[in-house]
Amino acid sequence: MNDMYLISQKLKNSYEDLKKKAIDSYKIGDLEKSLSIIVAASTLAMWYHFGCWSDDDIEELIKQIVNLLLKDKINTSNTLYKENDCILFLTSYLSNSGGHTRAMKLWINCLSNKFENIYLISTEMHKKTSLNFPEYDILNKVKYQSINNNKYSEKIRNLVELFMKIKPKYVFLFITPNDVVSISALSYLKPKLSFKTIFFNHSDHTFWLGKNIIDLLVEFRAYSARISRLFRNFQNKITAIPLSTDIYIRATKYSDNIINKTLKSLDIEKSNYKTISLSIGASWKFVGNQKWNYFRAIKRILEHANNHIHMLITNKKNNYIETELRKFPIRLKDRFKIIYNISDPIPYYKISDFIIESFPITGGTVRLEAMALGKPIIFIKHKESELISFTEVIPENYKYVAKTEEELVNLSINIINNKKERKKAGEYLRLYFFENFSIEKICRLLENVMDNFDDVKDLCNQKIQNMEIAECNEYLLFMYDINYRGLINPYLILLKVFLEQRHKSLRDYYEIIKNLSLEEVISILRRLYF
Repeated sequence: MNDMYLISQKLKNSYEDLKKKAIDSYKIGDLEKSLSIIVAASTLAMWYHFGCWSDDDIEELIKQIVNLLLKDKINTSNTLYKENDCILFLTSYLSNSGGHTRAMKLWINCLSNKFENIYLISTEMHKKTSLNFPEYDILNKVKYQSINNNKYSEKIRNLVELFMKIKPKYVFLFITPNDVVSISALSYLKPKLSFKTIFFNHSDHTFWLGKNIIDLLVEFRAYSARISRLFRNFQNKITAIPLSTDIYIRATKYSDNIINKTLKSLDIEKSNYKTISLSIGASWKFVGNQKWNYFRAIKRILEHANNHIHMLITNKKNNYIETELRKFPIRLKDRFKIIYNISDPIPYYKISDFIIESFPITGGTVRLEAMALGKPIIFIKHKESELISFTEVIPENYKYVAKTEEELVNLSINIINNKKERKKAGEYLRLYFFENFSIEKICRLLENVMDNFDDVKDLCNQKIQNMEIAECNEYLLFMYDINYRGLINPYLILLKVFLEQRHKSLRDYYEIIKNLSLEEVISILRRLYF
């Protein structure tokens, strides 16, 4: 543990060093470089838990940078600014996987009856947009624009200009924790104009920028409110709006023919199996430790149930997954189907008999999708930290909840062997979803917030008040960070940002290389060569 503590402190020192470099660059007027370093520092804090959940110094530096960057260039006089009865959604990119974009689409749908004009801007911070947005009929309800400039300073200027044309009454932030473009633009505009900002805290378990420009923080679980109070020292109002899903509506369009095609694509013959289980999640959520090893558990389940198949849907391979797969017994591999980077999980839900949650890190959207479709779930509930185990959705009297890997294996075997129990558990969860997390219920909560914005009651229930800081086990979170990413040199993060921004100073690249090991330099040269 002492070694891990020393490593975390070393990363924290690197973070402080990057902050100093950002300040120094600002002082000599190199604003673009300063913004790039802030992105690198924020990425480091987002990737590793070393005690930094927010940073007032960096947010103040951002404000100073953008005030200098836009000084006398954009007229934001209140006399010229008259709010339109419209709203603006800001996002860092659009994605066809994961829960972030899906949550935003749900909010857009909910508010489309209330606001005639809804704008959506993607800052394209990481050039990740891959979603065919029209297939979800959202573009019919928004006026969409992406900001494709390369330089952060150009993106910020472009965003402020768009903002002044739109003149929104409310701004909804669905951004990544290091989106310096959105935060810079709003830091510049907020003191001058009267719009309100609502921040959806999807990354409640990590560092993020933006604390000081938020009027209302929306958590998707009550537990996270205490984290924001204790660790981010967030003082404005907090409310909670749970996640939801429209998957049960979309699923009605799927025919038996599509289901059969899915089975065929996986080389699954119906006569060769009795049950299928499914897990879905980003690859980092499956990186295990001694207590929780996903691949070890699946191996044990398949060994116990000879007529059972398990499917894993994830976004990409990582070193951990590849290592675990190499160790996986050959005799079981044909019953362990791994599907990478798909945008539509519905056919896989359809052919599955039950869901095994991702672990050690659980997710929020997948369990709600499974519940809405009436699929029984083996839930995961961590003893160590509720922050990485989203437990508020689990019904109190639901019995398929694993607190250890051993319990997970036993519960899975039990549900494999009991068709009647599977049906009963799935129907129970389906009814529970529609009572508590239906789109209609979430829309009513969101509309109520908008109707009573100035009088929203601050979320501060007894559970939140009584939560101990120890329940957020930062050492455990840091261990998961290291297990997944390994130990990445912070200067490699800065190098990546500089290259993406097409930074031209050879001296700055030389300063980075001085902080890299010989092995890291050779690795970079190999990548550039090949």
